[in-house]
Amino acid sequence: MRRILFINPFGIGDVICALPLLDAVRRAVPDAYVGFWCSERSSELFSGDRRVQVLFPVSRGDIKKISSRSAFAGMKRTAGLLWALRKGAFDTSIDLSLDWRYTNLSMLAGIPVRAGLDYRGRGRFLTKKVKLEAFTGEHIIESYFRVLKELGINSAPGAPRLFISEQEKEKSRALLRSLGIDLSLPVAGIAPGGGASWGPDAAARHWPAEKFAALASRIRRELKMQVILLGDPAEKEVSAAVAAAAPEINADITGRTSLPGFAAAISLMDVTVTNDGGPMHVSVASDAASVSIFGPVDEAVYGPFPSGGTRHIVIKKGLPCRPCYKGFRLQKQNCVKECLGTVEVGEVFSAVAELIPNTKRR
Repeated sequence: MRRILFINPFGIGDVICALPLLDAVRRAVPDAYVGFWCSERSSELFSGDRRVQVLFPVSRGDIKKISSRSAFAGMKRTAGLLWALRKGAFDTSIDLSLDWRYTNLSMLAGIPVRAGLDYRGRGRFLTKKVKLEAFTGEHIIESYFRVLKELGINSAPGAPRLFISEQEKEKSRALLRSLGIDLSLPVAGIAPGGGASWGPDAAARHWPAEKFAALASRIRRELKMQVILLGDPAEKEVSAAVAAAAPEINADITGRTSLPGFAAAISLMDVTVTNDGGPMHVSVASDAASVSIFGPVDEAVYGPFPSGGTRHIVIKKGLPCRPCYKGFRLQKQNCVKECLGTVEVGEVFSAVAELIPNTKRR
């Protein structure tokens, strides 16, 4: 293992959950040349990250989008990807894609050792397999680490960590100052979106906007904290709905930062409130205190890792029907009303107040 390729083409949260593997490999093989094959969107997470020497920022979904515009362009992009992988001369791949097509391209790229998750028999081109029916019974990071054991790396998983440059932090500080935020005083971030990898079903993971608004008002009024809305450009509408219902909110930077800038902004918060999804994972990996609200998804599998700390609180309802996201499918369509809708503003507010003594200053 000298030239190692990681493969995780999923959303931001999934890629962040692969970062502890990256650290473990770096400890086991300090001089390794490491590549990471991910989606174009997730590739921004590695901006300036010295743990990775080369990125392959194109997922099967990205290629499908290219092909929908031009079949020739899609084939050309795939051929270019294969050529780049071959040029990388990787000897080992750590494949978390759950998809035989990624493993097949790895084989065609000449990678001899292909370790990965064999999801329901789809790992036919893997040379070292970890059987998987679904992520259940353990955190996804622990499932990922079983692949490392197949390669003889037996270290225990640690918390995911993102590299956030001081330059990105300074950009975020400047943006917040331009909006009247005094970073010498307490700041709470609210990310009312997230879950973009679910596409049109993302709203099934969102606590209602009116409750985020009521929470923001209480944080501003009772905790005397400045409140900022955060999110990516696709989440402007939901942030606008929260802002319209809570005029006390100090600033809305939704869509005004890059992904590294978003992580930098979260790292400057004293506490961030999020849904289950990418913003929650960014908070954990940025070492920023967080309160996350879980509905259909199992927090034991996809929640903050490691669990049980003092800086990350998960709010959920103990309903007999949850979690209803099982086997990579949402079993019910009315979870917002049944389990997220029954999470009260007071519960989340109390969690925020509880975290304040455990926050770290900027």
